[in-house]
Amino acid sequence: MKPHANRVRIILSTAVISIITIAGSAARAQSNPYHLVENWAKLPQERKFGAVIGVAVDRGGNVWAIDRCGGDTCAGSKLAPILKFDSSGRLVNSFGAGMFIYPHGFSVDKDGNVWATDGQDKDGKGQQVFKFSPDGKVLLTLGKAGVPG
Repeated sequence: MKPHANRVRIILSTAVISIITIAGSAARAQSNPYHLVENWAKLPQERKFGAVIGVAVDRGGNVWAIDRCGGDTCAGSKLAPILKFDSSGRLVNSFGAGMFIYPHGFSVDKDGNVWATDGQDKDGKGQQVFKFSPDGKVLLTLGKAGVPG
């Protein structure tokens, strides 16, 4: 191989690496349109967030969250894991108390219905999918409580 060809290959490789590095830096340097609002969600004084496993925004601008009842599980808890906040962060509804062991999946559909899954089982509960109306009424239950499937 000619020394000239080797030199060209090294120069081109260096140029490509430099362009990729500069382009990557430019992408990371773009401004972030989002900012953290500390303590935006206003929970009752006796309530704290546990492991939050899902957040969704409905058509009305309400923010929905599902957590693991102030900890990493809802087993034995009397707290409601499904929380609805208005756009200012005020808690406007909560439901699902006593229904979940380990909330694991969550979404809000185009009609505002809330879908939530339970990923573990204990004491005859869990391993189910629930569909709730926006006000917390159970509309559909898939699976048998406490039975993986």
